[in-house]
Amino acid sequence: MSKNKPTPKQPAEQNHAFDGNRPPAGVVSILQQRALVWGESAADYDALFSAILEEIMPITTLQWLHVKHLTDLAWEIHRYRRLKTNIINLARIDAVETLLTPLVVGRPDTLQAYEQEGQVRRVAHNLQFGNEAERSAACQTLTNFGIKPDDVTTQSMVMSLPDVMKLESLIASAEGRMVLLLRDVNRLKDDFAARLQRTASALQDRTLAGPAAPDPELPQ
Repeated sequence: MSKNKPTPKQPAEQNHAFDGNRPPAGVVSILQQRALVWGESAADYDALFSAILEEIMPITTLQWLHVKHLTDLAWEIHRYRRLKTNIINLARIDAVETLLTPLVVGRPDTLQAYEQEGQVRRVAHNLQFGNEAERSAACQTLTNFGIKPDDVTTQSMVMSLPDVMKLESLIASAEGRMVLLLRDVNRLKDDFAARLQRTASALQDRTLAGPAAPDPELPQ
């Protein structure tokens, strides 16, 4: 007789692997909606959801909604930080051009070749998107002109600062909302625990008191 195999977890598309702790039916469709944009990993989002689910261990509908809201906020913050890094990295192309062009223009012996072949732009592009050999050659070109990696990073930050500051504002806003939501989660947990304690105490009092004594005036 074969043993029954354990039931596998539900796919993330169905119930985010609720691990047997089923949410109220009214919120299932909300919980299943991932806050993803193109290129983001559904598996990573579901892993974050499961981690927060395990931490909060929701019972009430509000607690389940808090799991969803916290997941979305944490994911949103992660997205903004990733975008900030991408913006700075992409600005390296313009940064290299800004730093390299004046130096090339100041050297008549190299000016014509660089202008004809678009070498300034090519160096900038290869530094960011080239293969290992192309990046190495681009770094050597910058070194030949006295441009250090920190110079490129600093110029990238300066050029991307307006966009970075916008993202910093969005990150701060999302983090503020998360702090408020976590406070609400803890408050609801405390309230729920207090209600359970009151109920348990009331049941214990009734048990210790025993059955009520019969009223002598009532017929037995």
